[in-house]
Amino acid sequence: MARIRLGLDLRLFGAYHSGLGRYAEELLNALVSYRHDLDIVVFVNANYANKQKLSSLGLEVREAPYRAYSWQEQWYFPRQLSGAKLDLMHFPHFNVPLMYRAPYVVTIHDLIMHHFPWRVASQRAWPVFWLKHLGYRLSVRQAVSRAAAVIAVSYYTAEDILTYYPKAAGRLRVITEPTPAFDVESSNNDNWNELAYNIKRPYILVVGNFYPHKNLQPLLRVWQRLYPLFKRQLVIVGRPDAFAEGLRALAKSLGLVSEDRESPVRFLGFIEDNELRQLYGQAEFFLTPSLMEGVGLPGLEALATGTPVVSSPNGALPETYGRLARYIGVDNDKVMYRALYKVLTEVQTLPRPRPYKSAMTLEQMAAALEDCYREAMQSDIHKLT
Repeated sequence: MARIRLGLDLRLFGAYHSGLGRYAEELLNALVSYRHDLDIVVFVNANYANKQKLSSLGLEVREAPYRAYSWQEQWYFPRQLSGAKLDLMHFPHFNVPLMYRAPYVVTIHDLIMHHFPWRVASQRAWPVFWLKHLGYRLSVRQAVSRAAAVIAVSYYTAEDILTYYPKAAGRLRVITEPTPAFDVESSNNDNWNELAYNIKRPYILVVGNFYPHKNLQPLLRVWQRLYPLFKRQLVIVGRPDAFAEGLRALAKSLGLVSEDRESPVRFLGFIEDNELRQLYGQAEFFLTPSLMEGVGLPGLEALATGTPVVSSPNGALPETYGRLARYIGVDNDKVMYRALYKVLTEVQTLPRPRPYKSAMTLEQMAAALEDCYREAMQSDIHKLT
């Protein structure tokens, strides 16, 4: 069987980049662990610290110093890719350079911005926001229409793709994500000390980014009423950005933030995996009140540590968690308050789930990816666009 010289765009790589970064990690881990006939070229940021480690895995590592969604990505990145003499490129996100014409596979995680093109989802002025939104819609349409194969990370996302882009039907595959690299044993360290983070058990954990569809502003308003009744601290983990600062400002205005351990809400910023495991494992439950998700990876990480998950029933979340989560309404503040009041009243009855194991193993993911790549190599759609 002929070998494939495969490119991987890993500019958004690692936990710091939330779900996209996690997916890139899993993608690389699967292909490195179980590749058979692939020669892999990875493109990483210039400031990526582990280039030598990647090289030691037998990968060809190239620096791609082009920020995602930038004009440099559009102008310089396709030239670099063309110079790499690839048989196939895999973009693990929709930001495929518009001028790239060689065969590629693209992963679409969700179409959240199709459903929620909110002005508040941007820090830009109105004209700039709408210009960027039009650019987003053009990028996704072009990425899907020109791809030799399109990967969806859930069946929910696949159905959404077909709703907006029905011509992708013959090129669409669903390849779900494997079990996160978290487990009960590594998340129950008796020596772990919550004092280092100035938090107090019992606490409820939220992990992820702070975009408006995460529905965290209503959660803070609800928590202002719930905290005096139940004295549960809300611990929020996620990379600091403008949205995080806005949420923190709202929490302060609601009187939910103080400097002592009794603070009703604690913002911890970005947390490395070794500590994040402990935060998951020691939480009373993990909470995701999101209005839409393409997968819901943080909840899977919580389940992998044996921590209960309380989730909205939106997007792919029921598909992802199945019967392992308690689902609550989050349509408005009143509905969310009643639902969380009931959960907190009955919190002792929340079952500690058995450690989660995905139906998709790393080996199965690698096999599905390689099948997808070989099928994409037979496509001639890139010649038609």
